[in-house]
Amino acid sequence: MTKRICFLLGIVLITSCGGREPRVEKVFEDGVEVIHNHLDPYPLESEPTDFKLEEELEIDFGGPEIGELGIADATDFAVDRKGQIYIFCSHKQGDKIFKFGPDGKFLKSWGAHGQGPGEVMFISSACLTAQGHLLVSDHPGKKIIWYSDEGELEREVRYPVDGRYYIIYPINEERSVGYARVGTDASADYFESAFYLLDDAFGELRKLDSFRYPNPRTKPRRGINHNYFFSAKAWPGGVYVGNEDRGYEILKFDLQGNLRLKIRKEYVPVKVPEEVIKRRKDYYAKSGQPAYFPEHYLPVCDFFSDEDGRLFSMTFEKGVQPGEYWYDVFNAGGVLIRRKSLPILTPGEDFAYAEMKRGRLYCFQDRGDGFNVFKVYRLLWE
Repeated sequence: MTKRICFLLGIVLITSCGGREPRVEKVFEDGVEVIHNHLDPYPLESEPTDFKLEEELEIDFGGPEIGELGIADATDFAVDRKGQIYIFCSHKQGDKIFKFGPDGKFLKSWGAHGQGPGEVMFISSACLTAQGHLLVSDHPGKKIIWYSDEGELEREVRYPVDGRYYIIYPINEERSVGYARVGTDASADYFESAFYLLDDAFGELRKLDSFRYPNPRTKPRRGINHNYFFSAKAWPGGVYVGNEDRGYEILKFDLQGNLRLKIRKEYVPVKVPEEVIKRRKDYYAKSGQPAYFPEHYLPVCDFFSDEDGRLFSMTFEKGVQPGEYWYDVFNAGGVLIRRKSLPILTPGEDFAYAEMKRGRLYCFQDRGDGFNVFKVYRLLWE
């Protein structure tokens, strides 16, 4: 009788727990919530956690019509709320901004190469605002250019004259992120960089994060992941910041610069293929630069957000199909909800050229013959 009662009690406990959400591991550090994610996603049932990609549009840069524009090596872009696409080709000597309609039809170009009003030397960063402005950061020209969505020059704002910021990344009309290099002593063993949240006059609201890295003139350069992972990306309510010194941890700030969340995840280090190490060793041997070659990649390569605040974090794990990588998908609360293999161009395994907007994935892909294509996929959440 006792065994039967215990058995029935066990069934009740299992049944009562079966319909509940799993307990997400979290702690607080200095008043900031920290979400701890394991290797596998949390099995949430209260929200969509998976999606399918339905191809909606392709712009072929090697095609007969688009090919004449000379933007085959374009690797950056922005999308507005109407679905209009702005392709940036910073290496061209002519116009650098090319506008396409939601149907993929080429509409117009502007942003001539140069240093005059409305002209651009190099597009370091750009964003489309809710008010319909295209804000372009030209770091060689040390200015932010305000265009209308039709390419009309509205105004230019110069970087601060003190030269503190190497690059300024516009977020919207009122906020931007300044990337500053702290200390310029060429003989120092280490340099420091920092991200600052700035107001509309480039006044510092708050220091977000800093990163210390070795001076390549005095110390060997890292031959794998030679671009250090120190990145800031906007989400609708603020900025995400990743820093390789923190391992797999991404910080979530609001638009006042307040740290709201720390997202942490366990990971399995990805071994660098021998052929990659050999290729990089040959490169550095020819250049004469001293370098060292770690056995594993960093835990995170790049990341981006969607309009709901979800975070898509690119790992160095090769995906299901050639050219794909595995992405960790976190909800707006920092909880890992899915791992997804996505077909996004990542030149040199350094950056993910993608954006999530309007329920769609916009990205570059490699056509396989030296030309890229621009793809638009509708996200079908389930």
